[in-house]
Amino acid sequence: MADLCLGERIEDVGPHCRHVTGCGGDHLVCAAAPTPPTVKLIGTLEVLAAIGLVLPATLGIAPALAPLAALGLALVMIGAVVVHARRGEAQMAAVNVVLLTLAAVVAWGRFGPYSF
Repeated sequence: MADLCLGERIEDVGPHCRHVTGCGGDHLVCAAAPTPPTVKLIGTLEVLAAIGLVLPATLGIAPALAPLAALGLALVMIGAVVVHARRGEAQMAAVNVVLLTLAAVVAWGRFGPYSF
């Protein structure tokens, strides 16, 4: 029969790390930081989404890009909410929820029955 261990202790040691002691021994658990190429990819996607939201409306060219850009930005914001929530960054997750809501409203307004 397997031994049952209830004596695990978790201690915060940094903004993204926890020191866990207990039956499994001592170990440090840290949330992985994104790699520089990942950060550059996310930044590029956000800039392209912003361009796709602004240019079709201002130039009147390819208006179908605006809802697609809003949908893409909403998907990026969903990922951002998940990452910030896992890292325990409640304020940043809240900011991303607001941006997600705004992008979703634009996508709904442009894809919906009353699109302009």
